[in-house]
Amino acid sequence: MNENTVQTYSEIYCLLKHFPESYVYKIPKKLLDTIEQNSKEKYFFKVDIDRPLEEQDISKDTKNMLVVLKYNYWSTEEEKRNMIIKLQENEENYQKWLREKYNPDNLFKNKKQKIEINTEEKQLVEVKEESFIQKIINKIKQFFHK
Repeated sequence: MNENTVQTYSEIYCLLKHFPESYVYKIPKKLLDTIEQNSKEKYFFKVDIDRPLEEQDISKDTKNMLVVLKYNYWSTEEEKRNMIIKLQENEENYQKWLREKYNPDNLFKNKKQKIEINTEEKQLVEVKEESFIQKIINKIKQFFHK
């Protein structure tokens, strides 16, 4: 099991200790045992009971797991419907953002603009090759400079 999963289980375990018993009893015993067995003491964190849950210093995975627990065990049918609607809206917004960011048409348009911007006139420098005699003279000079 990876470290993030162990940390998530540990944080959930610590948080559940501070939840009302009515909430904890709604979670199946098998799931509670799994959470307890997979949590490690080295990931123990202090829960500040004066701060709301949203302000606690917990990982994103822990927040996601709490949402799953809320949906599966603590929500009414109306709350579940509202959560599904909210999740669908979030997914649609995310897909829209992805389409805008990675739209192939826009990618090619941007590339064409960059190409047009970067076109500059450059002069070519003509390199003249040395004649056979000049090469021999240069070799002789190199020999005497050593």
